[in-house]
Amino acid sequence: MKILIADDELFFRTFIKDMLERAGLEVVGTAKDGTEAIEMARELRPDVVILDVVMPGMDGLEAAKKLCSSGLPLHVVMLSSVGHGTIVTEALAAGASAYINKPPTEEEVLDVIENLGPVGGTGEKSS
Repeated sequence: MKILIADDELFFRTFIKDMLERAGLEVVGTAKDGTEAIEMARELRPDVVILDVVMPGMDGLEAAKKLCSSGLPLHVVMLSSVGHGTIVTEALAAGASAYINKPPTEEEVLDVIENLGPVGGTGEKSS
């Protein structure tokens, strides 16, 4: 499984990347905003894109909408410290397969990734 991580905070990009790699998952790239995440997804063809909701320029919700309507075979997982119902609802409406609250535990992230199912299917909806 190939994973792309997009978060404007270097700390969280590194934190999630290290966590996934320790679990034996392949992180194919990291992006600092939604625009970069979309460009990298087109080039790298990840199975999963983990997007922070709040990022400068194109935020994660807008990037999720674009990725989910792009025709690329991938899952979008939203990650944010903004975990109130409206944001979660917007993320899922944008096409996200799951939503994880920051800061996540390793168990939460791996559980969501493992439960995604085949691309185009539905997996965990939130953590």
